[in-house]
Amino acid sequence: IGYLCGVENKGLAHMFQMMNGARINTAVSGMTLAGTAYRNALTYTAQRVQGRDIAGRTAGDVTIIHHPDVRRMLLWMKAAVDGMRSMIYTAAFWEDMARASAPGPEKETYQNLVDFMTPVLKAYCSDTGFRVCEAAMQCMGGYGYCRDYPVERYLRDAKIMSLYEGTNGIQSMDLMGRKMTINSGACFKAYQNEIVRFCEAHRRHPVVGRFVAQLAQTAEMLWAGAAEMTARAKSDPLQWASYSYPALLAFGEVTMAWRLLDMAVIASESAGKAGTADAFYRGKLYQATWFVDTTLSHTQVRIQTCLRSGREIVDIPDNAF
Repeated sequence: IGYLCGVENKGLAHMFQMMNGARINTAVSGMTLAGTAYRNALTYTAQRVQGRDIAGRTAGDVTIIHHPDVRRMLLWMKAAVDGMRSMIYTAAFWEDMARASAPGPEKETYQNLVDFMTPVLKAYCSDTGFRVCEAAMQCMGGYGYCRDYPVERYLRDAKIMSLYEGTNGIQSMDLMGRKMTINSGACFKAYQNEIVRFCEAHRRHPVVGRFVAQLAQTAEMLWAGAAEMTARAKSDPLQWASYSYPALLAFGEVTMAWRLLDMAVIASESAGKAGTADAFYRGKLYQATWFVDTTLSHTQVRIQTCLRSGREIVDIPDNAF
């Protein structure tokens, strides 16, 4: 005996509704594994005593959280986890608004935002979640590789996130193909408007204005690059597909910068005057400014590489690999 699930002859549409929910949940899984891996690494580095302070600020050996390269990895993990969490919360808000809004333009805008962000969330958060688990293991040295600590399991578990519910390569083709053109480009335009409005509102912010300007500059490059890739999808689909994944990463990094700067704008109001919570707010500022300065320059180059004319990926013979 079979039972009809949903509306008759609408099975494919229902299936994709389920799949899109699963893809967002995959992003959540990548973020949560990254979050706990980061917390484990943070605790370990604050307790593990090894080596002298490189600047001689204290006598004797110090905990490894004082070593600059360890701090670099910790700050990257903190920014990655906070940024991914904010990306997911933002998409969840859009989803709630899409469901709660009455039929009309507002409801359509929120649904377009959810649709556009789904492949970005799934691919970017699953890949970044794996990288955070890897960085956490690196912070812990050999112990991170051993079963004495749970990070080695987090790293193994995180890998599946980029594989199931549609591999991340498939997500990039969905983003740079269907999501760029569906509904006459409404999904992309809704996302674009969110970034543009934020940059216009805060590009003269007294604390993070310079970094918002960097985001605006990178976003303009991304809009132009995405338009060129959309045209290339029709004229040269093999070349287009060769660079769809780097293009998705560019969208992920721009979104991360946006969410981190949004938190930094709010945190700047309390930083320096929040008493015992001051470090919390300063952390939001430091992670945003560091991420923007060290990441968006790479994002701009990544966008340029997506538009290169070289055809090595397409033209290399199968037996030359």
